[in-house]
Amino acid sequence: MANSAEFDSVYTKTIFHENSTKSTKGADKWLHPDIVGAYFGSANLEKELVEYSKKFEKLPIKIYSFEIKKELKLYNLKEYYFQAVSNSSWAHEGYLVALDIENDDELLEAIMRLNTSFGIGVISLNSREPAQSKIIAQAKNNGKLDMVAANELCVKNRDFKEFLSNICECKPEKMSAYKAWFDKILDDEEIKEYIKEKKIRK
Repeated sequence: MANSAEFDSVYTKTIFHENSTKSTKGADKWLHPDIVGAYFGSANLEKELVEYSKKFEKLPIKIYSFEIKKELKLYNLKEYYFQAVSNSSWAHEGYLVALDIENDDELLEAIMRLNTSFGIGVISLNSREPAQSKIIAQAKNNGKLDMVAANELCVKNRDFKEFLSNICECKPEKMSAYKAWFDKILDDEEIKEYIKEKKIRK
């Protein structure tokens, strides 16, 4: 298992299903991820290399999609996993994130089989010690966005459309100026209070 610290530099935005245009009941059931995020790989590059990338290469950026669940057990794994496949496979990397993942060898084996076949990663979110959260299965990098699927989400959900607009405007070397465009980053104590307030943890 890998530590989830690699997400420390990811800028995220919550996608509210309520902000989508209405469609036939059930038609968009698995269209929306819960959270999307962007990692600007050029943020730590020297200015000269950034300018070079703009002219001759592509600036490194990675778009993430996260499906969030309270608990993950063997009986609900396939439903939750394929929901994440449906609403996250357009991204560079997609993850199913869950609190209280059952400590079960059969469940872990099933997660790894699904990950091998479909590439969606799985993260165990530690509600008591958030910094100790673990990547159980690393997502496969798709290399590029699925433009057709991403466009459908962009058309139907204003939060996602705004997210894309914002990351296009961002200058990675000055990200502190754009923090208000993204979700507030909570420290460990704030996360614990939020989980307690929302009665997320058993």
